[in-house]
Amino acid sequence: MWLGIAGLVLIIIGWVIQLLSIKEKDREIKLPFIMIYSAGVLLLVVDNYLSGLMELALLNFVCMLTAALVLVRVITVGKKGAKKRKG
Repeated sequence: MWLGIAGLVLIIIGWVIQLLSIKEKDREIKLPFIMIYSAGVLLLVVDNYLSGLMELALLNFVCMLTAALVLVRVITVGKKGAKKRKG
C-alpha cells in the first residue's frame, strides 16, 4: 500500500513540475516530468504485483513503458534538434 501511495505522490509531483514549466511559447514535455512520472508508475506496478493485482500491474506497466518510449523520443529528437542548430 505504501508503495502505491509513494508512486501516486511521485506522479503528482511530476505533473506539478510539468505544469509549472509550461510557458506561453514553451509547451515541451520536460524530461524531469517523464522520469518522475515513470518512477511513480514503477512503484505502482510493484505495489500491484505484490498485492496480487496482476491486471492493474500489467496496465500500469504499459503506462510506464509508454512513458519510457516518450522519454526516448524526447531525448533523441532533442539531440537531432541540437545538431541542426549547431551545423
